[in-house]
Amino acid sequence: MVFRQEWTRVVLIVGFIVFGASVYGLDHWEAPAKEKGKKNPVKADERSLRIGKDLYEKKCLSCHGELGKGDGKMAGTLQERPGDLTAIGNQTDGEIFWKITFGKDPMPTLGKNTPAEDRWNIVNYVRTLAKKN
Repeated sequence: MVFRQEWTRVVLIVGFIVFGASVYGLDHWEAPAKEKGKKNPVKADERSLRIGKDLYEKKCLSCHGELGKGDGKMAGTLQERPGDLTAIGNQTDGEIFWKITFGKDPMPTLGKNTPAEDRWNIVNYVRTLAKKN
């Protein structure tokens, strides 16, 4: 009986922590301040957008979807819905680059196996998704 009461208390505490983090935005995915100011060294020209689109289709489309709305064919299999890339708002290129580089479960990190220039090309392409919608 004592074990059951302690277990119930632990579950309630964890629930309040998770709920509180959600309500107060503590689970918000935000890049570090120094990353926000990072400038994109790759010009968003036709070549960059073509490369970015190709990479997006290989590495991002299955979860984020063709239009970037977080509705790819794998999205339904994930515990957390992929972000809507059409709603990146006022995020800087540096923030988007950081998120692509480090990922956040269930999104994989691309920093280990995707060169920086390719990640910047993806940033350039993702910007076009936001403009289309």
